[in-house]
Amino acid sequence: ATLESMPTATMTPPSWREHAAMLAMTRALATAYDTQRLKELFRRGAVQANMPLVGALILYLDFINMFLFMLRIMGNRRRS
Repeated sequence: ATLESMPTATMTPPSWREHAAMLAMTRALATAYDTQRLKELFRRGAVQANMPLVGALILYLDFINMFLFMLRIMGNRRRS
């Protein structure tokens, strides 16, 4: 087989939906990391007085960000 007869892969730039899906996956991984980090802090007993509140806020913001990314993926975009 020669190089001329081999099929070439064409690279197309990712669409906005692909970008949003990648960002949503990144946020999901960050949420999983934050959850494990908080779980480990509580397991070790290294919790200060306001740590449960801070942990709850961190996870709350993670879930809000994931929800917003999911809306971007599934929502219709208006074309002008």
